[in-house]
Amino acid sequence: VEWVPRYLAEKSADYVQLIHCAVIRNTEGRYCVLRRIQRSSAGISRKLSLLVGGHVDRIETSGVPVSVQAVLYETLLRELEEEVGLAATELRPLGILCDRRTIDSSRHVAFVFEALATEDSALRVIATEEFSRRSRYSLKFLSVADLVEHEKDLDPWSRMTVSLLLSKPQRELGLKE
Repeated sequence: VEWVPRYLAEKSADYVQLIHCAVIRNTEGRYCVLRRIQRSSAGISRKLSLLVGGHVDRIETSGVPVSVQAVLYETLLRELEEEVGLAATELRPLGILCDRRTIDSSRHVAFVFEALATEDSALRVIATEEFSRRSRYSLKFLSVADLVEHEKDLDPWSRMTVSLLLSKPQRELGLKE
């Protein structure tokens, strides 16, 4: 795996950018949404998001061999803590997403995991450069049916994630059928 600075990867069709992200599910089977701030990237500004995480930065391994999976897992645990205060100890893989709407977006590949929040109140918006604290939707937990109802309000990656959730049998999501 060759790691290049993000600004170079964004300008070149020769690179695929890895994105690691997680949906946060509570014990009732509802999913946490956050409101993106107005200064977010085009297409996601002011939209609701199911996903916490982002681009995978350069990996420092000190010469020790490391798997991409281990890097995604460990850095995502850190992102969850830094962005919403979730001290997750376990992530469950949900799937891999690629946005094929444009050439630029198709160079982003998202590895989507699920993190369990045992207490909704323990979450808080820390990453104020990405998410709004003042929105009535920030840190609100919605059922999959509610997410479908609010689909037009979701960012593109979150809409794809809802499709991913709908494609999974309830037992795979840790829910009762």
